[in-house]
Amino acid sequence: MPKSKGGKRGKRYSADEKASLLARYGELRQSGKKIQEAAKAVGVSYITLHNWEKKKSKPGRKPGPSARVQTTATRRPRGQILRDQPLTLVTPSGYRIEGITPRDLIQVLKAIG
Repeated sequence: MPKSKGGKRGKRYSADEKASLLARYGELRQSGKKIQEAAKAVGVSYITLHNWEKKKSKPGRKPGPSARVQTTATRRPRGQILRDQPLTLVTPSGYRIEGITPRDLIQVLKAIG
């Protein structure tokens, strides 16, 4: 596919188009074509096809660094309430609060969120 002028991105494909192109690419690979040959026959770069395959195997979006909050607690049987079991809160900026109760953790998260 030729590069577009003006710094714009290439063609956008719908989910159905991507699935169809990936299926065709897979058929060509199964028949013995090399990666680059199969991608050229489909009309999409092999890097793009590879990225589509990776995204297909890992659906959903990962939260950004600001959305990560780590907590640690001992594992309990399903359904057992932690109540006042002490936790550890680690913020993305590196602050660490140890021994915080779930109730206090909720208050902290409400205050910063």
